[in-house]
Amino acid sequence: MLVGKLIAKASVPHKIRNNLTAAAQFIENFKHRKTVAAAMTEAFKPDMPVTDLHQYLAGLPNLPLLVHAWYDKLSQQALAEQSKSWGMVQGVSQAEHFGNWVHYFNADGSRREELNTATPESPWSTLLYQPIGSVTPAANFLVSDSDYVEVLTEIDIQTPIPKAVQQLRSGRNFLFLGCRFSTQLERSFASRSSSVPATSTGPCCLKR
Repeated sequence: MLVGKLIAKASVPHKIRNNLTAAAQFIENFKHRKTVAAAMTEAFKPDMPVTDLHQYLAGLPNLPLLVHAWYDKLSQQALAEQSKSWGMVQGVSQAEHFGNWVHYFNADGSRREELNTATPESPWSTLLYQPIGSVTPAANFLVSDSDYVEVLTEIDIQTPIPKAVQQLRSGRNFLFLGCRFSTQLERSFASRSSSVPATSTGPCCLKR
């Protein structure tokens, strides 16, 4: 359980010990944001084998957009095994990158600083969108209460959603795989960022 990894590094009140975003916020407030980032990086640093599902999705011949809503690097690894043009755009925390909502990266992990939220088109045939960040290549994580508040405050006018993602999802629906939607936060984030109903066709949202 991810929250267990965080509270192993810093004590938090008992009532929030099972609440990931609240625990992360408490640690950020009293131990500094760097403590949260370090704990998250350590939790997702170990190499894990790419699953058959990740390989299948990465190998689809026509996959303009893949949304991976978890912090691991498995989708990146799966895409790296394919001989296709791909890159990624990741959500970044306002606590660490104030004024920036996303960072773009090439497949090799190098930053594309000229690309930003307003970039209208993806420069790759497959765009991996990681809205809550990822351990690689730069340890960007949206995980605390304030991280989500910042995004959800602006998401109704779509400010945090990259224009390239908005363009690719236009006229398409989402297939959500492995997303439990067990909390109101998860449901709100998915609903307000996709703006389309969850059906069986279109881009994929994969959460491990």
